[in-house]
Amino acid sequence: MKKTLVLLLFLLTLTLSQNAIAQTETVADIVEQTWTGYSRQETSSGYFYCQQSFTFRLNRSTNSLSGSVTATLKIDGVSYSSRYTLTGQLYEDDNKLYYNAEYSSGDALPGGAEWCGSNGYLNFYSNPDKYGHFSLQGTVSSCGGSLDLDLGDD
Repeated sequence: MKKTLVLLLFLLTLTLSQNAIAQTETVADIVEQTWTGYSRQETSSGYFYCQQSFTFRLNRSTNSLSGSVTATLKIDGVSYSSRYTLTGQLYEDDNKLYYNAEYSSGDALPGGAEWCGSNGYLNFYSNPDKYGHFSLQGTVSSCGGSLDLDLGDD
């Protein structure tokens, strides 16, 4: 009886451990989706915010990334959008990725302003407010300066 109970407890523990491992996600498992959020860039008159939507596709044999970005900003109540072609590399062991977003098309901006591409490293973080959700964050290069990018998977 005692041996049977110990064996049952061992099998139960083994089963629970295997389920926990099966449910563990890697950055490769979560990168292929649409990540939405905002970029924030400091200007002489304060901060400039732009809505961002990144969609990644992963080539698992090389960990290379491709995809697209859509950026939308409001100026004086009018929305303007642009689209970018995305390439990059996933660094699973470091929980980060590098991306390069090249401008492909967009609405004309007022006052002679122009859309700019961006590139840089983004780090994966667990979202402490939403169990099982993640964010991508980093300071990246754009328009000859830098901007803070904060994207979520929800």
